[in-house]
Amino acid sequence: MYTNQNDKQQHSAASLGLRKLTKEYKITIDTKVKESIKADVVQIRAKTKPVCLAAKDALKIQKEKLKTAKDAELRMREQSFSVTAKSFIDSVKNYQNAHVAYEDEVRSAMRRHLENVTGLNTYSEEEKDKIIDEGRAQQVCNAVMLKGSGAAANAYKDVSEQHKVC
Repeated sequence: MYTNQNDKQQHSAASLGLRKLTKEYKITIDTKVKESIKADVVQIRAKTKPVCLAAKDALKIQKEKLKTAKDAELRMREQSFSVTAKSFIDSVKNYQNAHVAYEDEVRSAMRRHLENVTGLNTYSEEEKDKIIDEGRAQQVCNAVMLKGSGAAANAYKDVSEQHKVC
């Protein structure tokens, strides 16, 4: 495979360089994704907090008015209060459902990536869930690609052997 010892040393150095760059890229991407998500969450909270507080204050005002209103006006305000409260509760539930759906999509994508790299039968469902919950899915995938023996790892090794990193 190697024509001389120098080629073997160059290949080893290139492999180490590739591993280092891959690790640095992964850390950079993970950090950027986490920072982006944190920034989005902060922005969403900042935008929704005033609306939630305003709705809460409006509900308190309506509740206070209920105590002093006459019968017809009282029924109308009660209905207005209940509609406003229901609308607010529905909005909060929709937000929570969207957040749960987002988390499910992220977990699903991580599970697919883990299954593609490691193979379907390598880990049990509980082990996959534990790996994903601990945030180690990408680390496991990288370890399999660099040291494993699955189809993805073999393809990665074949390509890295055929092409030298300049």
